[in-house]
Amino acid sequence: MKVKTRTPYDDGEFNQSNLFYDVMKQMLVGAGIAGGVVIGAGVFIYVLYLIGTLLPPESKQAADPTPDSFYSEPE
Repeated sequence: MKVKTRTPYDDGEFNQSNLFYDVMKQMLVGAGIAGGVVIGAGVFIYVLYLIGTLLPPESKQAADPTPDSFYSEPE
């Protein structure tokens, strides 16, 4: 005895428009998630920028705490 499982697209009749709309819905949901990730990263960077603007000016003029961590040409 063969058991036939039905899928959401297997209603006994192929309907191209239903398949098209289902695929478009999945693509738009994926694009929305990707857009949310990109916007979330932008908001995170902007929050770091805002925190940086709250720092006193003296902290921005401080010497490099690790002066030997970068290669520089000998003079």
